Amino acid sequence: MATNKNLLIAIGNIYLDNNIFNVDTGGETHLRVGKDYFAERSEKVLGGSAVNFAQQAKNLGLSMAFLGKIGNDDEGKEIKKLLKEKDIISDLVMTSQEDQTSIAFNTIFTGNGEFIGFHWGNASRNLDADQIDVTNPLFNRAIAVYFGGTAKQDKVLNKFPMLFQKIHDLGIKIIIDPNRFPVNEQKVKREILLDSFHYVECYLPNEDEIKQVTQKENLDAALEEVLQKGVKVIVVKMGAKGCRIKTKEIDLLVPGYKVIPTTTVGAGDSFNAGFITQYLEGEPLEVCAKFANACAAIKVGENNFANYADVEVFLENF
Repeated sequence: MATNKNLLIAIGNIYLDNNIFNVDTGGETHLRVGKDYFAERSEKVLGGSAVNFAQQAKNLGLSMAFLGKIGNDDEGKEIKKLLKEKDIISDLVMTSQEDQTSIAFNTIFTGNGEFIGFHWGNASRNLDADQIDVTNPLFNRAIAVYFGGTAKQDKVLNKFPMLFQKIHDLGIKIIIDPNRFPVNEQKVKREILLDSFHYVECYLPNEDEIKQVTQKENLDAALEEVLQKGVKVIVVKMGAKGCRIKTKEIDLLVPGYKVIPTTTVGAGDSFNAGFITQYLEGEPLEVCAKFANACAAIKVGENNFANYADVEVFLENF
């Protein structure tokens, strides 16, 4: 990376996550009214797609800044404290006087690591693209901007074309993983995202998400449509199966790694960060994918945002 372009900015949702692990449901994959459930342990951590990406990328050595919105409350102060502890620049984080900091409560099941999440607080959802000041000096240092989980942030996604053009004109790469659109909103958001793709360097959906965006039942057709819209690199996450990479020149399937799951929370975000850290260093796409698969597997198996040493040990063992 050029010395004057040494920063990655993550933009998107941020929560104070309350996770409880190994919830014993008697083997069921749902919760029943009127029953008590018991867990083995809990944690309070930073959460949200974009901030998970930022934590993973920071652990892999990238300089990270985060841009999102919190409330002027105890939870917001806790988030700023946690960002500082993670050495993630929080100068771009906005504080709302009207909205409560967004909070998530995730119940994570025994055995498969799947979860049910509950969310409240509108600060993160009310982040507005008009409030994103690309003239801030931190953008002068940015080699790339990552947008994560923005399908839940209407006031950002609805202005993607305008915002992306501003960032693109600064010579900054744009990387996105909006996640899945709510069904009742998907038509308008699909059209906005499709119109924004010609600014995008790398798009990292899962298979369901790319099919939802393109309205194609066939993955090959979905990939071709996104390429035609102008995305340079598409990386489709496929869980333990690995990932598929598509550009105009290559079509590559890279197997993943099977581990005993602790949690699936943040696995896709860890994958994205693993891939992008390698991609920005100019590594071949297959190397990027293997590294990303390892980051995701470590997050699933150990609930840990891996560093380089963790990934090296993991890959040696496999």
